[in-house]
Amino acid sequence: MNLLRELTITKNVAVSVNDTLQKAILKIDQNNLGVVAVIQDYQAVSIITERDILHLATDINLNVKLKDIIQPKELVVVDFKRSVEYALHILIDNNIRRLIVVDSSNHFIGLTTQDILIKHLEDDTFKVSLTVADFVEPKHKLITINSQSSIKDAIAIMNQQNIGSLVVTNQDDTPIGIFTEKDVVRVVVSQT
Repeated sequence: MNLLRELTITKNVAVSVNDTLQKAILKIDQNNLGVVAVIQDYQAVSIITERDILHLATDINLNVKLKDIIQPKELVVVDFKRSVEYALHILIDNNIRRLIVVDSSNHFIGLTTQDILIKHLEDDTFKVSLTVADFVEPKHKLITINSQSSIKDAIAIMNQQNIGSLVVTNQDDTPIGIFTEKDVVRVVVSQT
């Protein structure tokens, strides 16, 4: 059984409440997890995700201190001594993709994600004949955007539809790529 501490990312995953939004965005871009924890007195008090950056992207002040803009969030945390299977159940039960890992004093250690946990489950778990179609439920019409549209338009659609990505099409409406929340973070970083 793997323990969660073996799958906890500790580098570039936290910022202080006294840091700027720009520093948080840079860490999100560096850590490739799509999230950063906001820390005060060794404890996570909030998180900032790519989705949060998406919502801020239309009117963003990069120099604002995090303590002035963070919204209190009920954070789901797990002790670093717990098993990978336990942590994955916590993610599923709470319908979240990222998990804050703490020590026995509830001090922040790092982050892990659903992707990291799933990649490290034993191979036997996935030796069944499952297909992607077994898990995909078409809930909405596929939302696309033309490749010649502005980034501002893409962000507006993503915010309006409350989605994390758009399928990008060419002039013939053929899909050519995807524009994601991660791309929004990269756009903001490139403007700094």
